Amino acid sequence: MSHRIVSPSLAARRPLRCAKGFILVATLWIMAGLALLAAYVDNAVTEDIERAIKAREAIQKEIDLLDTENTLIYMLVTGRMGHRGLLIEPVQRFYGESVDGASLPLSGDGIDGVLQLAGQTYQGIGETLFSVQDESGLVSISTPGTRLFPRVLASIGLSESEISRLVPKIEDYVDHDREMRMGGAEDYEYRLEKMPVPANWMMTSPLELQQVLGSDVLTPDQWQRLLPMLSMHQLMGYNFNTMRLDVIAAWLNVDEESLQALEEARSWQSINDPQQIASLTGETPDIDKMEYLRFPQRYLRIAIWSKGDRTQRFFGIRLRPLGDKVPWNTVYRYPQPLVPDEAYETPRLVPTSLFQEASPDEEDANEDDPPEDPEQ
Repeated sequence: MSHRIVSPSLAARRPLRCAKGFILVATLWIMAGLALLAAYVDNAVTEDIERAIKAREAIQKEIDLLDTENTLIYMLVTGRMGHRGLLIEPVQRFYGESVDGASLPLSGDGIDGVLQLAGQTYQGIGETLFSVQDESGLVSISTPGTRLFPRVLASIGLSESEISRLVPKIEDYVDHDREMRMGGAEDYEYRLEKMPVPANWMMTSPLELQQVLGSDVLTPDQWQRLLPMLSMHQLMGYNFNTMRLDVIAAWLNVDEESLQALEEARSWQSINDPQQIASLTGETPDIDKMEYLRFPQRYLRIAIWSKGDRTQRFFGIRLRPLGDKVPWNTVYRYPQPLVPDEAYETPRLVPTSLFQEASPDEEDANEDDPPEDPEQ
């Protein structure tokens, strides 16, 4: 048997090499751990930054929505109305103001443009969009027995038999008594369905109609087409200057494409005579001449939303220019899914600096302006 003789120096180096190998492996593990920690911290910081950016964008979006709403209401309350809508003037004129005893002009020099009140989409502040609808250009659900209401229901695809079943229920809901019509419904019928009993008063918003009819009577597409045409107010007449085109089409039983001549004509003249409508559309509405309205009324419905939103904020206001305490008040508020036509419609620009961002040149000019002397 042979014995291997190990050099003392070699035996001493073996633990040293083992120690060096352990240190190397430990160093690599530490570096790997630090790399993972750095990656985690970087990912966490990135997510925090992204959340902060989204939070800032959401806050800015909400600020722009509120700024647009308040600016719009200020303009509607303090401005003057023409036959199409709010007059945009470089010099602000107030309700009832006159010059040398004469009423102020409604067109021509001194008028920069008009903010139309027939549901057109306008650009607000930032990414905000809005539209304003004079409610005298809609159909009232508080007077469902009028000639127009059944025609609007027919325009969304309901048959005569379906309309004859629905209208009495709505009439019983908004009338001022507890007597049930043929085909209608009063307290007993609503309790059987475990639904709130009718208020026997006008509805608080167009959405309340879903409570009367039920959610399964109309399809989602029919509801989406019907709700924008409805007003809860008892209207004093019909305003063809601010009436939605789909409401006019339902009234005259024509398609909206045939109303382009009327749309162009009402941009420069007031439509308040049946002969005007007949010459522009070929159809004469069965309305008494005294029922035509020449100017927007005090009830306005406003929709506000941001680009990319799926819902709109709807709210109704009542203008009170001669009110003792407040010049306007909010009547209702509710959210509603965005109508596709409004979602993709190119917004118009209001001819006023209140809704337009200052250009870089204007900002630089303002910065270069010398400060005003407070003693002057």
